[in-house]
Amino acid sequence: MYKPSRAAAEAHFTTKQKQNKQIQKEKDKARAERKVRMAKLRALRLSQEDAGKEAANPEAPKSAAPNPR
Repeated sequence: MYKPSRAAAEAHFTTKQKQNKQIQKEKDKARAERKVRMAKLRALRLSQEDAGKEAANPEAPKSAAPNPR
């Protein structure tokens, strides 16, 4: 037979488990959103760097083909 204190402790434990699961879901969602945001920023930065290199040296060939000599 359960004692009242044991039943209360079990109820508290189960509510804490539910809270922990919810917190973990929120953390995972925030991590995923941050990962997507960082990927977008990285792609933007790389495209800006490429555009800057092309602007700095517009006469450079687009592909480095060797001389056919």
